[in-house]
Amino acid sequence: MLVGGTQQLGFDMLHLKGFKQYIPVSELPDDFPMENIDNPHIAELAVQHFEAQMAKPEDGKAVKFEKDSNGKCWYRLRNLFDADTVKVVYNPVTGTVINWDVDAHKLFPHGNNVVELKSVPEDTDIDNFRYNAEKNCVERCDKLTYTSNRKVQTRLLSDAAAHAWALSVIPSKTESEEAELSLLNAYVVDVKRTDLYQAVVKWPDLPE
Repeated sequence: MLVGGTQQLGFDMLHLKGFKQYIPVSELPDDFPMENIDNPHIAELAVQHFEAQMAKPEDGKAVKFEKDSNGKCWYRLRNLFDADTVKVVYNPVTGTVINWDVDAHKLFPHGNNVVELKSVPEDTDIDNFRYNAEKNCVERCDKLTYTSNRKVQTRLLSDAAAHAWALSVIPSKTESEEAELSLLNAYVVDVKRTDLYQAVVKWPDLPE
């Protein structure tokens, strides 16, 4: 039982990142004789051809394709997962679980990351759990805590944007103004990368 349990597996888990939509293309012409498509000498070209045909709109619809940061197509990658592991689709920024299943064929990245795990909590749902990259596991998160911290983050970023705008309109900045803008940019990065799931957040100080 994988859900809620632990199973020792003797292989490396897959962790696929950076999925982006793309349109596959074929080096074969559209009128390529289908009786030659099974020729083993053009196996890879045949796969590309089928993918390109599937991506073309038919009756206003077309199959969506996404590839990871290494340029690998999801429809091929999903066949590399072990049959007995849990595959988790999660938001790469917040870690929020988007979807999960043992069967990778039931999932699609939709621009998110996909990680393979030995198990997930029995009550895992798509609203109250997130993927913890440091612990490499799915854990419960307090949605109210996240929402509250997100509001604070938005306010701090808005205040920083106002300061940055005031500096940006100065045509010839002094050295101190350039230094202030640099500190402000670093502050924005720190605020943006703050873990919003923490019960108590230590927010960085706005540069004076």
